[in-house]
Amino acid sequence: MMPGIETETSLLRDLASIVGPPHVITEEAERRYFSSDFFYWDGAGTAAIVVSPGSAEEVQAIIRMLAGSGREIAIRGGGMSTGRSYVPQGNAAILLDMQRLNRIREINPKDRYLVAETGCTWQQIVDALSAHEMVCDFTIPGSGSVATVGGAMAHNVTGGMKGVLGIEAVRANGDMIRTGSWAREAAPAPYWRDYGPDLTGLFLGDTGAFGIKTAISLHISPAPEASGFASFAFSSEPDLILTMLALSNCDYLSMRSGFDPALTRIVIEVQTGTPAPLTSGWTLHLRCDQLNEAAAQAGILRARNICLRRGYELPQSIAAGLGAQRLSVRGCLSRAGDRWIATNAVFPLSRAAEATEKLREFLNAHEAEFIAHDVKIASFVTANPYHFQLEPLFWWSDKVSELALRHIDSGEAEKFRLIPEKPANRVFITHMRHEVRDLFQDLGAVHVHTSKFFRYAELLCPGTRRLLQDIKQTLDPENMLNPGNLGLKGVSS
Repeated sequence: MMPGIETETSLLRDLASIVGPPHVITEEAERRYFSSDFFYWDGAGTAAIVVSPGSAEEVQAIIRMLAGSGREIAIRGGGMSTGRSYVPQGNAAILLDMQRLNRIREINPKDRYLVAETGCTWQQIVDALSAHEMVCDFTIPGSGSVATVGGAMAHNVTGGMKGVLGIEAVRANGDMIRTGSWAREAAPAPYWRDYGPDLTGLFLGDTGAFGIKTAISLHISPAPEASGFASFAFSSEPDLILTMLALSNCDYLSMRSGFDPALTRIVIEVQTGTPAPLTSGWTLHLRCDQLNEAAAQAGILRARNICLRRGYELPQSIAAGLGAQRLSVRGCLSRAGDRWIATNAVFPLSRAAEATEKLREFLNAHEAEFIAHDVKIASFVTANPYHFQLEPLFWWSDKVSELALRHIDSGEAEKFRLIPEKPANRVFITHMRHEVRDLFQDLGAVHVHTSKFFRYAELLCPGTRRLLQDIKQTLDPENMLNPGNLGLKGVSS
């Protein structure tokens, strides 16, 4: 039930008293913008109010004011989600836009940590650390010109979360908490994660369901002095997969990205702005960061010897272009403005060949439908010492979302605004994405992030599922924060 007019007016006034009137948004188009992510969701709500706190204390004040209201609270970072994590379930939600919490509080090169508020973009982090010739020990999302630190903490990243030292968060009761060595009441310093139980890990990958993250501590290291690059092509997908598995023990590689022929063409076109040459090969792109040029080239040489057993070398400029840290959301669209949606799956290394074969069988079985809907398919694969990741991408022509249009070149944005809506294609893509998700889950996959799209709670063993529900009940007993995430429909379910 929507709140009454008097109640809503009072709420707007109270929110404005905390954050200032300019930071309370009620205009419908803007509310729709903040309530959307990179995919279309049937039946999704639009937040009734968007409020942008400017400090952790303002977040506390908002949460304490909303306690007992029964209002859904959606928590949004840069908006780069594809899993409906912050998209409201209903139309009475209050959406917290965290982008004003964008200060880097501390860079401590001696103790090797950085403290940043969660609305900081990854581009801010990179730029701030470059002045100190340092980098953070974290796999930075490619959309980091817009993606925020808090968004990555809430959703996890492919490279893992080992560089996170501690978090500061606001609980649903308004309490401020910190984790790791940062949690000490006297002389807190966020330099060590492993102080007591790993409470930091509790809030990573929670998609905002356990608390509202306001600041993060990340471990930092001296920037590598040299980087080596190499690209290779393979005549078949099995050759690429076998090569990636052979490279999985090469811990010194900082990039190992495998593309099918379609994704190779798309990526080159987006990176260079020109059509890519047709190729029938699968490609692999490597980067090796080391203390000096000799060490970087030695790492590439070892990897090259493995790759050349089944493939042939391409110009290293391709990998260098891909490996350069250009953070942008331009890759969310093809050169022609086609949209894409990915569906990630993570498997043990021993299941890599089987998973790719099953996916190929599924895609081949539906080839006629993809052609009928003019849907292009591309695949991304990677393997590291811990797991194999498989990520098919569906590309199709459809209305470009405002989220994408606001973050690309204005000339391209105006051109892409003319692309018409394709509802039938979208329905088909939605169906196929669910089918692929279910295929992966039937094969035993897990996922980089869970949100509302990927199943989580229902796939857990009973004891773990009850523990998850107990944690949610303790941290958010009214089920206010991003309800529905992690597969938690309600804390009593």
